[in-house]
Amino acid sequence: MPGTTPKTVQEDEMAKAKILVNTLKEKGITLLAIDFDRTIVSVHTAGAWRRGAETLAEYVRPCFKAALKAALAETLIHVCVVTYSQQPELIREVLKHALPHRQGAAYSISGD
Repeated sequence: MPGTTPKTVQEDEMAKAKILVNTLKEKGITLLAIDFDRTIVSVHTAGAWRRGAETLAEYVRPCFKAALKAALAETLIHVCVVTYSQQPELIREVLKHALPHRQGAAYSISGD
């Protein structure tokens, strides 16, 4: 967007994510389950990603990075990343790179 900085875009994404999380709480929803391939990340790993977690973390969509941060900050919202991938450890490492300040965050990964 013309005239916007990356920081402004990040702030906008975070504001939207907080609205999402607040809406979930208001409706009594306690689980946020998000698919990994072609959702959290903009690519499909085909269950055989070989380029490393750090590279794959570059494909995490900003809106989902913000949504995960906002949801993980809430004790009443449980976060689950769902996938058919047979590489759940890779996904765990991607999330560590994408959300570096959430190392002890409580989320689960449900794989094939």
